[in-house]
Amino acid sequence: MKVKNEVGNIYGRLEVIEEAGRGPDGKALWRCKCDRGKTVVTKGSYLRSGDTKSCGCLKKVASIENIKKCLAIVTKHGMHKHHLYSVWVNMLARCDTRRGAESYIRKGIKVCLEWRTPQKFLEWSLS
Repeated sequence: MKVKNEVGNIYGRLEVIEEAGRGPDGKALWRCKCDRGKTVVTKGSYLRSGDTKSCGCLKKVASIENIKKCLAIVTKHGMHKHHLYSVWVNMLARCDTRRGAESYIRKGIKVCLEWRTPQKFLEWSLS
């Protein structure tokens, strides 16, 4: 099977630096360097489709931005003074942004869509 040479190509924040062997499915793997300095190995098809754009830093940025939006809602409505506010903030941080989030994800633990809004989380907590 002929492999398209990806070395030197840039996809999102990643620059392909070398071929890194073959995956279990026989497809070529590529070692890429993120503009943040970390390296990641991924399939060429993931790069070309846009499924892999960074070392994971873009996902972290998106999660932090989502939390900031939620915090703006909470602060705007004065809910930041409620005793469950810190519980909600820590839950989001623990499941989305901290280094340990991968272990939560592997176990299938995630914050449900409804709890992404502070009002719904507080309503549920108080009921």
